[in-house]
Amino acid sequence: PKHKNLEEEKNHYVITGVKNEHGFSYEFLFKGRLAGTKKLDIDEPYLQKEQQCFNFIEFLLFYQKMILKNETSTINLTTREADEISGIYIQNEHLKNIETFVKNEKMPIKLNIEIKKGSSQMHGRKIVADNGWMFTCDRGLDIFQTWEFVKKKGYKKKNQKERCCRPILFTAVHQIE
Repeated sequence: PKHKNLEEEKNHYVITGVKNEHGFSYEFLFKGRLAGTKKLDIDEPYLQKEQQCFNFIEFLLFYQKMILKNETSTINLTTREADEISGIYIQNEHLKNIETFVKNEKMPIKLNIEIKKGSSQMHGRKIVADNGWMFTCDRGLDIFQTWEFVKKKGYKKKNQKERCCRPILFTAVHQIE
């Protein structure tokens, strides 16, 4: 992965990746910038397919390691409603599966999900943390190639860094006060 410093890395960085490149993981992208946070606001408009939801669960597994011991973090997730009736049903099932996973795994995360109905205006993907960091990615959390994913089983390669990624542009900006 290519990593480009803008100003100083402590306030802003950009990571780019080309199609089928290896070496990406949520840990690599976020570089510890979520450690100790208690709240994330996530706009992920395309959380409709099984693979996209699986990626979100992998993000939750990564993020729970960033939460301080004996603390709970809140994630406010906003997504766009699927376009077709059958897609809405499938999307709702996937989102319920995510909520069940958080509960069953006893994750220290309070997950609030808002589905924007009929919202074609929602397109941008971002994560805003309560420590001043904002992350944008043109792919959202859906950075791995679809052909690496097997329905009902997950990714063939469990280690994210071994998977082929999609082309991505990831930007991290710290709001300096």
